[in-house]
Amino acid sequence: MRLSERLRDPVVPFLAIGALCYALFGAGEGETIAVTEAVRAGLVRDHVDRFGREPDAEALAALEERWVAEEILFREALARGLHRGDARTRHRLVDKMRFLLVPEPASPSEDALRAFHAAHADDYRTEWRVSFDARFFATPEQVPPRALERLRAGEDLAGDEYWLGDRFEGYHLSMLRSLFGGAGARVLLAAPEGRWIGPLSSPRGLHFARVTEREAPRPIPFAEARERVEQDWIAAERRRRLDAAVAALRAGYEVRVDG
Repeated sequence: MRLSERLRDPVVPFLAIGALCYALFGAGEGETIAVTEAVRAGLVRDHVDRFGREPDAEALAALEERWVAEEILFREALARGLHRGDARTRHRLVDKMRFLLVPEPASPSEDALRAFHAAHADDYRTEWRVSFDARFFATPEQVPPRALERLRAGEDLAGDEYWLGDRFEGYHLSMLRSLFGGAGARVLLAAPEGRWIGPLSSPRGLHFARVTEREAPRPIPFAEARERVEQDWIAAERRRRLDAAVAALRAGYEVRVDG
């Protein structure tokens, strides 16, 4: 390859920057960067995944040089504490430590799951469900005069077309929140059955609603909730183990809270 072609190779500037950083900041520290067989195997594997073939000798040498440059830059970034000032990098390192400190818990026994379900019974209940009629108006200017009064008087007041229609059957509380926000969902949940209320605001416009049926939460039997219970048990066990691991590590630090 001619010199001009090598200079156009996008790897060259990266290697040059890495070499410069090493010369300026890392040359005197005596650290060893070893291109081991494991590192080389990983580079070959990544190349095969990307291109479907193993690299030839020249390509492998370039991959090794790039890896060395990245390792130099990585070590210099850590030495300068750049990971402390970058929130995204900090979060990734913290998540990695969580993973390393706490391996995946073994599958719980059936008795452990049933005990967990019983101890957290309030977490395993259905949501409120509400059925209601509605009239939608895209803008306040399109709302007819005395609309609420006329609806309550029994007038079949026509509204604008709404993409979900005018009849809502068995909507969960979380679905109501997505439609009307938390405040609107609470109003609808507390509204007397059979009486028009409104207007309720949504991102699409204004709604008048009449609740026709309301179903209170009910306990979810263990057999029906088992998959979710197992996921929650594993998450709780992981948190417990992580808290214990962090507490053990904390003993090696002096924590000062200013202010």
